[in-house]
Amino acid sequence: MDSTPEKEQPKSEREVSLGEDINPFDPEYAPGFTCAIKLNIGERLKIPLEISAMLGLDMDDPERENYILPFNPEEGYPIDPADFNIKTRIEKVERMRDELKKPIDINTADNSVLLFIWSDTHELKRVGFNKELEDKKLEFPGEMQDLLKRLRVLINIPGRGRFEARPDQYFLSNHGEILFLEYYPADFGPLATSNEYTNVLALEGFSLGLPFDQEKLKDIRARFVLAEEEPKDTQA
Repeated sequence: MDSTPEKEQPKSEREVSLGEDINPFDPEYAPGFTCAIKLNIGERLKIPLEISAMLGLDMDDPERENYILPFNPEEGYPIDPADFNIKTRIEKVERMRDELKKPIDINTADNSVLLFIWSDTHELKRVGFNKELEDKKLEFPGEMQDLLKRLRVLINIPGRGRFEARPDQYFLSNHGEILFLEYYPADFGPLATSNEYTNVLALEGFSLGLPFDQEKLKDIRARFVLAEEEPKDTQA
């Protein structure tokens, strides 16, 4: 009988608590640069999520204005104090219009993948987080949606910045889905936005570009937290 121990396989998923720092690209949990987790948000509520660095930059839209690139910052959008006031942000974007439309070199190794954190809608349905309506549309019950709106992910890239994102409100409200898409500096909060625009000025953050290199990704840390509940308006 062969007594040679089998090679240990990467663990398929891990349970993570709010406030816990994790290495999402630890080879033990992230074979192929994708890490599956169950996020425990309390009262036996565990959200299935995947954290991936597998999606490449948009070949059809690799413009500088759409990305922040911590490993190659001069190639991405240059965030500065002007971005946190809508008046000065509009002036900045208008002033830098041609510069921001310049294409990113997607062949640069440090620009080659995006951080993508999401939930599978059908898995969410299976575990009871969302429900299917008569028109097959999925949605979160009101209290669950309110809770998920407070969810934040903090990404710490040592020596290169700390970034934050919250679930995309459109997908959360209209598709019963959790997607973290727009990242902004964790220390300063979302960028100023205006609904009067359909370009970058309508976005509170950017896609976060990363290198397709596990050696460079191994020091990244992620943490999920709940923001303070916003006070409800009350009538006097």
